[in-house]
Amino acid sequence: MNIYEDYQNYIAQQQAVIDQLEKTESPILAVFEDIKAVLDYTSKLAAENSKIDEDLQEAFDVGFQYMMNVIADLRTYYDEYFKSNIDRLNYYAPLIVYTISLDDYLGYLRDEEILSDEMNQLIDDIQNQIDEIMVKNEAFDVKLLDQFDTKLTELTSPRDRFNPITSIFSRIREILDIF
Repeated sequence: MNIYEDYQNYIAQQQAVIDQLEKTESPILAVFEDIKAVLDYTSKLAAENSKIDEDLQEAFDVGFQYMMNVIADLRTYYDEYFKSNIDRLNYYAPLIVYTISLDDYLGYLRDEEILSDEMNQLIDDIQNQIDEIMVKNEAFDVKLLDQFDTKLTELTSPRDRFNPITSIFSRIREILDIF
């Protein structure tokens, strides 16, 4: 079995939750729909024995790992926090999307070796606060995310060139003309 078949099998195993997200037009789809489109496209090329260049292969590898991490987090929220209640999951979608984006940013800071102790602590505090809200099924105001952004901005270097994985894959999808 190759990585493309692994991907197809993985998606088949997760299809029920993906279908629920699509059926309810969940805002959570925004964190992986472009990535999934690129992975599906690449997987199809592999199944057709078409040549896959090095850049597309690297995008596939990164995207597949990201998808597995995101879906694992979603499954935890969906299955454990919200007892498979899609409406509850979607209610907390802004917090979930924010957490996923924050994880992406944290990975960037680590990769670039520019993560300060203060920033690491702030991100940890934000993630814990979001997690507590969801675990306790508390109401929240989306303005909370603006407050988090303000705190993060205060610690962010003006030279910070973070490019979210969702933006990267949106551009890849556009370049490959996958719609």
